Amino acid sequence: QQLWFERMLARGWTAPTWPEVYGGAGLEPQFAELLQEEMSALGARLPLAGWGLTLLGPTLLRYGNEALKREHLPAIARGEIRWCQGFSEPNAGSDLASLATRADRSDTGFVVNGQKIWTTYGDQSDRMFCLVRTDRDAPKHEGISFILIDMASPGVVARPIPLISGSCEFCEVFFDDVVVAADQLVGELNRGWEVAKFLLGCEREVSGRVKAQGATSLGAMLKGQGVHLDPVQRDAIARFDIEAWAFSALLSEMSQLAALNLERPGLGSAVKYVGAELNKARLELQMAAHGADGLLWQGGNDADGLLARTWLRTKANSIAGGSNEMQLNMVARRVLGLPDRPSNRMGEAGAIDLEEDLQLVRQAVRTMLGAVEPKADVRSLRGQEHQFSAGLWRVLCEAGYGAVLAPPEAGGLAFGMGAGSVILQELGRAVVRQPFLATSVVGMAGLRRSGRRALSDRLIADMAAGLIRVTLAIDEGPKHGPCSQQTLREAPGGNFVFNGAKRFVPDANICDFIITAVRLASGDCGIAVIPAAARGVSIHRRIMIDEGDWGDIDFADVAIERDCILANGEEASTMLQAMLDAGRIGAAAELIGIGDEVCERTVAFMKVRRQFGQFLSEYQALQHRIALVHIRLELARAALRAAARQMDEGGNCSGAAAAAKFQAGEAATLAVREAVQIHGGIAMTDAADIGFFMKRARVLCELYGDAA
Repeated sequence: QQLWFERMLARGWTAPTWPEVYGGAGLEPQFAELLQEEMSALGARLPLAGWGLTLLGPTLLRYGNEALKREHLPAIARGEIRWCQGFSEPNAGSDLASLATRADRSDTGFVVNGQKIWTTYGDQSDRMFCLVRTDRDAPKHEGISFILIDMASPGVVARPIPLISGSCEFCEVFFDDVVVAADQLVGELNRGWEVAKFLLGCEREVSGRVKAQGATSLGAMLKGQGVHLDPVQRDAIARFDIEAWAFSALLSEMSQLAALNLERPGLGSAVKYVGAELNKARLELQMAAHGADGLLWQGGNDADGLLARTWLRTKANSIAGGSNEMQLNMVARRVLGLPDRPSNRMGEAGAIDLEEDLQLVRQAVRTMLGAVEPKADVRSLRGQEHQFSAGLWRVLCEAGYGAVLAPPEAGGLAFGMGAGSVILQELGRAVVRQPFLATSVVGMAGLRRSGRRALSDRLIADMAAGLIRVTLAIDEGPKHGPCSQQTLREAPGGNFVFNGAKRFVPDANICDFIITAVRLASGDCGIAVIPAAARGVSIHRRIMIDEGDWGDIDFADVAIERDCILANGEEASTMLQAMLDAGRIGAAAELIGIGDEVCERTVAFMKVRRQFGQFLSEYQALQHRIALVHIRLELARAALRAAARQMDEGGNCSGAAAAAKFQAGEAATLAVREAVQIHGGIAMTDAADIGFFMKRARVLCELYGDAA
């Protein structure tokens, strides 16, 4: 371990993003993240950890003067000084600004008196970064200063606090006329709250990252330990691993934003909240999986009792570093504008696209949809033959959005699934029924992988121009099942005859071509394209709860030319998987758009609706409920972007696509459920728009496979 540390230190990799002059390597954040990923892949431990590295170091880089940086940063990078944090007090925990520890001015600096509590390893630390009150007459968020204290100073006493886990890592620290030099002030006098807020932002991110370590491997870890899991436990662990993967995507997105000097409001609070809940859930699942063995407290081996003690320790995850309730408060107030601020930052929080071209696509589509009053359009289509606006579809195609996944040689934009998901989010927000998902995303993704280039290229060009619409007919029963059992029969002339039926087909009665999975005589999978107007094709319209253009399709002795078999065998399986991946990512995007819109509408309603003499926005219970909706949407959004990026990069994105759809379904379902509850009886009326979103979300959750 010492050799590993020395070699990493020599390269500046103990603090890789710090400037070289302070002992770092001067790496950009994205390269430092790659370094950490490579170390993790090798199973290598971090060369250095601690509050000095993760909290004080970044704070000194932002607020410290040159003398403080040169005095403390190189020593931190070399691991020579152990730092602790002096923030919380007996009467100032989550309400940190109520702190009472005072630092009176003296001829040489400050004299500190007071008490701190919950100071991690305070009895083993060399120094403390500490918040003190330097002006007792100022408002509580003012008159606070940020100073550095030597724990060996006369008058400093640290006492460990025994915990329910059996450890004593927390301390209470007392200061009795402790002298601190004036040059140990960080930032300006009486402006320490600004410094503290920056450090707390670092703490939320670090806390989330630490609590997520190893979380994605829970299922594999338990399997490797030979632990027997029942079906209920396997389901719970699978759900956990999906959420852990989504959380890693959220952390990666936070790093990307930091590299671009961008900030998404409330993202740090979301990371802290989800990270804490994930770690608690991880230990709960481990305890359940190990049964009575997990209850062991002590024994003959060093590891005996470790699981139970760690489980107990995680109960503080949602308290330390700012309780979960505080994180919900911050999201409610700083992002959603509650209780009564006239504006909110939700649009800014949810629609930050890391690529400029995606921002332009989002703005253009939102402007286009804003001019057509989609909800009124949906109501006007009731009872009509088709439940979509042909005029709006024409406008979308004329703007080129029908060709967003099409290659340039076919007249397409080749923007990729990143842009496709942005468009679908906006369609979800507007609750617009259009064949974009089935035709421009699912159909296009499949045809691009077909070996029958002549036919596929012709179809792609016509789809890109908005001349034809296609759909994927895959399910043969009420539940999703992509493996077809319906076999093609050889016909004279080398062609085929198909008999079978497909159910729950989107856009069935407005499509021109049907892409469907079949079973070849050899037993291999095949993908065929069939004109919707072909002899023997019968489309039976089914009115689902979202009132869309769904249908069941019967195929009775339908003649299929050999050239219409787009793929077979392994190629067909790859093509089918590509379509399902695109469909799941697309459905996830639309679900997130629904969730965002419903959340914003609910926040707006809370600000104008009064009950018992108060606005709904003033009730903290409701603030927390809608703040949690926002956090779940942030998590789902990160999963969506990660899945879309994997698809555009050409890698295997099947797991990511399924995880993104799961997360988006959970988030959108929570959003509409809370919207109905908060709106009350009005949400149950047909005149309210909430019903449109609720119905569409439920259908999308089932499309291309439900959560199970």
